[in-house]
Amino acid sequence: MAGTYTYAYTGNQFNQALDEDTSTFGLLPSGSFTANDFVTVSFTLSAPLQPNTYNNHLLSSIVAYSASSGVIALDNTDSSIQLIALQTDASGAIVDWGFNIWGDGIGQVDSNYHTYTPAGFNFDEGCIAGSSICGESQNNPGVWTLPDSDLSAPEPSSLFLLGSGMLGLAAIRRRRAAHSY
Repeated sequence: MAGTYTYAYTGNQFNQALDEDTSTFGLLPSGSFTANDFVTVSFTLSAPLQPNTYNNHLLSSIVAYSASSGVIALDNTDSSIQLIALQTDASGAIVDWGFNIWGDGIGQVDSNYHTYTPAGFNFDEGCIAGSSICGESQNNPGVWTLPDSDLSAPEPSSLFLLGSGMLGLAAIRRRRAAHSY
């Protein structure tokens, strides 16, 4: 069985609200999001993200996911991923991203960070379905936690390499034993 790889994102606390009906920004309204809310997302892939790549075709390799904005929580049982695009650096760390997870009748969780813009455009957002108010944190990207692989069994090539080494050691020992008499 192949391993799985879980990537987790934790955003910073919301610092403003967006009224999507009027496209105006302001203080967080009472009764919805608070300054203690923030975006969290985790997703589990069947294969690790490769270094120095732009990955925008990840939907087929996602095994499970979850997202929260403090007020709403979504996972692969009650929502769908509308967009997921990730760019990695030479070490495989996520340096550029965009995702939108939508739960019909529940709300949505978004995060975007793009280094190709002059100031490094970023926003984390949570919106409740049926409400035009969304909690946001802008220009203050959160952090990604990269996975340790969850390998339940060694790869066949590793077993082959281990077996060949053991056979080689046995052959050397046998040869030495034959020459000592």
